[in-house]
Amino acid sequence: MDLPNRRIDRTRELERRGVRRTGRTRHVGTRRRQRDGNGAPHAPARAGDEGRRTRQVHGARIACRPDGPNGRLDDRCNRRPPRAARAKQTVVRLQDRVAIITECGRGETYGVVWARALAREGAVVVVADPDPARAEEVADALRAAGGQAAATVIDVGATPSCEALAAFALARFGRIDVLANTHHLWHDLRRDDTSDGYLHHVLDYNAVSILRTARAVLPAMRVTGGRIVSLSSIGAWYLGGRPAEQLRQTGELPSFAYPASKVLENGLTRFLAGALGAYGITVNAIAPGMIASPATMERLTAPERQAFVERTALRRLLDVSDTTGALLYLASDDAAHVTGQVLVVDGGLVMLG
Repeated sequence: MDLPNRRIDRTRELERRGVRRTGRTRHVGTRRRQRDGNGAPHAPARAGDEGRRTRQVHGARIACRPDGPNGRLDDRCNRRPPRAARAKQTVVRLQDRVAIITECGRGETYGVVWARALAREGAVVVVADPDPARAEEVADALRAAGGQAAATVIDVGATPSCEALAAFALARFGRIDVLANTHHLWHDLRRDDTSDGYLHHVLDYNAVSILRTARAVLPAMRVTGGRIVSLSSIGAWYLGGRPAEQLRQTGELPSFAYPASKVLENGLTRFLAGALGAYGITVNAIAPGMIASPATMERLTAPERQAFVERTALRRLLDVSDTTGALLYLASDDAAHVTGQVLVVDGGLVMLG
């Protein structure tokens, strides 16, 4: 007597229903789950997709339809994307956007490094500097590296000069998307000058000037939106022990012009953010920590520099390039809902005090 073969009977029943089984069945009566190219199970079918299976192909989810009497899957579902499509793609966040740098200076300054970073992300960079020859030199370097750039002169202490900068950018490129306020007094500070005149000079150059540049780009940005990113400093909060030491030695308070200017700049950043938000303009600032720049090396002794390193969580001084990630984030659509913020990039110096 022939014994019934339940597996054969089950297979015939499934074929009668139009279901084709593939591979080894782990449990009788359970279809083997198909998996996508990444090894993950298919998402549940949407309403109206009963009986259809989907698969991720070249970045799009397509339906796998039965192709014959045995329900054979459409061959598209089993194809791997070409190697070029599988390769990691470089994301260019600022393609064809127009960015203004308000100062470049000499050496590997914030203006130079930020201009380079913006150009690498596809931005058209307008390089401004009080020295037109230096601005042209930086713009030439950007163009030589494959970027788009133009150079002009600026005096951030004069409203007509700021307006002329904005007019130059509009005339050359038709729009202004990013304003990077890189101008600041630091390397040439006169720390022993406690006069009112010098205090007003530093406050104007480091802080009040961002009002002038913001007003200058406003007519363009209020139409298309934009990003304003200013260079602040942890000096707004962190002074170290030098002021107290100077007070003990001389009996006089040192000049607080620089930290006062950064406190004012941070406040103006927030007020501008509140005023310009309705036009789709975000306003933020970046506050770097102790940078291993020529000015720092010149002003601080080796023991003083080492003391800063030991008070920093990451145990090193920063490089100017450590701030470019924050710049590109704040200048891009990734930070479309970030405004009125001062982003501290200091390796944990302020945190540890």
